[in-house]
Amino acid sequence: MLSAPRLVGDDRTVAVRFVALAVCLQPLYAAPFLLDSLGSIGPELYWPVLLVLTTGTAALNAYHNSGVVVSWLLAGAGIAPVAVGYAFMAAPIGVEPTAVEAVGQTVLFVGGFGVPVGTVGFALGAGLRRLRNGPAATSEQAA
Repeated sequence: MLSAPRLVGDDRTVAVRFVALAVCLQPLYAAPFLLDSLGSIGPELYWPVLLVLTTGTAALNAYHNSGVVVSWLLAGAGIAPVAVGYAFMAAPIGVEPTAVEAVGQTVLFVGGFGVPVGTVGFALGAGLRRLRNGPAATSEQAA
């Protein structure tokens, strides 16, 4: 009998390390905006690189720890600096947003990017883990 999958993964210590990785990657994701160099990099390069990095970190988590929620967090972390900047600069509405509106927009952007991209990364990582280790390489072995 197979046990129910854990949403944060097999090992909570590994899950915490992956969440710490998401936090540590924030300066990398925010650097083009903080340095005002997005114009020199161009969105044609930034967005595909962001997609590869976020999908890759989500897949890495799924391969090593198989936690879908952590994969969502890793993927959402990539868009978080963009979402925060966009929400607090009032770009979408043209007026100064309230804190509640800005937080709501940020959560919407992060979730709207993190859940689908994290799910794809999770599927890739968990699938690779299953292919490499065989069908018995599930989160928890039946005891």
